[in-house]
Amino acid sequence: MTGPHPTSVESTDAIVADLYRAAAGELPWGEPLAALRTLFDAWGVHLHGVRLATGGVAFSYEVGGFPPDGVLAYIREYHAIDPRAALVARLGLGQWISCHHHFDDAFVARDRFYQDFLIPYGGRYVSGAKIYEDAEIVAILGIHRGRGMQPLARHEVTLVERMGRHVSTALGMWRRQCRLLDERLLGNAVLDQLPHAVMLIDEQQRLHHANAAARQLLQTNRTLRLHEGALQLISPQCHHELLLALRRLRIGGEQSYRDDTPSVGRAIVRLGAPRCGHFMALVISRLRPDETMGAFGQRDLAMVLVHDLRRRVPVDRFVAASIFGFTPAEAAVAVAVAEGRTPADIAAEHGVARSTIRAQLNSIFAKMGVSRQVDVAAALVSLPGAGADLLVRADAAGSGRSRP
Repeated sequence: MTGPHPTSVESTDAIVADLYRAAAGELPWGEPLAALRTLFDAWGVHLHGVRLATGGVAFSYEVGGFPPDGVLAYIREYHAIDPRAALVARLGLGQWISCHHHFDDAFVARDRFYQDFLIPYGGRYVSGAKIYEDAEIVAILGIHRGRGMQPLARHEVTLVERMGRHVSTALGMWRRQCRLLDERLLGNAVLDQLPHAVMLIDEQQRLHHANAAARQLLQTNRTLRLHEGALQLISPQCHHELLLALRRLRIGGEQSYRDDTPSVGRAIVRLGAPRCGHFMALVISRLRPDETMGAFGQRDLAMVLVHDLRRRVPVDRFVAASIFGFTPAEAAVAVAVAEGRTPADIAAEHGVARSTIRAQLNSIFAKMGVSRQVDVAAALVSLPGAGADLLVRADAAGSGRSRP
């Protein structure tokens, strides 16, 4: 069901009052945004600010919609190919647009942003506006409808325009009152919501951020630790592999390295072996400010995902994507296969053609070095055994080497 919930003067007045309370610091911004989501029966509501000087993220508040790994995927990669961004950039202050007026179904069916990212995560339509601008930032408000829902109708846009004017005024009050929009980097806040152990380190292995799972791991695990603020692996060989991985990723910038080793975007360091009873893997990705909207700060960092292969837990698409380099769409298909669903089931669930799922499966096979769906399922649900060999293949793929 889509369409706004029955409204009254009292309900809209309550949302407006909460917007101004958020501006005064009495409420988190998420509360009035959640009320807007209910009002418009939306998949999600997103309010974010962008720095005019750098293009970096100044602040971001979202309710519903993307899970944390989806927000992270957008920050790291998919913002760069979002076709809606150019539309928003041309907007005048207070002007609203709806994506379905600019991108028809034929465009969506062939566009990588929609097919690899937005639709697999459950999104589909957005109506948005540039609702605030000053000398430092511009702020965008988006009302999102998900897969299987309808876009905002004209009468709904009329109401959202009125609510948007109050959001604009509230943001102006907030900006004038505090001017402290760097309380917490957006990227770090997203990592803090992930259940997996994730750390950010620089080229000297200094720790810049660790989420709760990573902090607990550093306190309890014997294979990795902090020493004088830097991440250390107890095994000298593993620590040497970590240093080589950071070098291959060019953490610190291309100019920091004078060898001819080709750079990569992802590397894997294995800690221990299955026979040792503690087999873990570090999946390391490069984060560059110009590629991540400055969401993690203004220097090159490495994101380190710690994956414990002893744990038999439900298949997680974030881990699968990190290890094998899947797109969000491919990760969703691979996890669905591991859970026993057929390509026809997956196509129906995602609202796409079976040929699309078959093409994604072929890409999954290539990235995993397998040729059957049963092999995909076996690798993802039993990483302690099959995963060890597949990590080697994924590492080789990330290095540019051919698969065995």
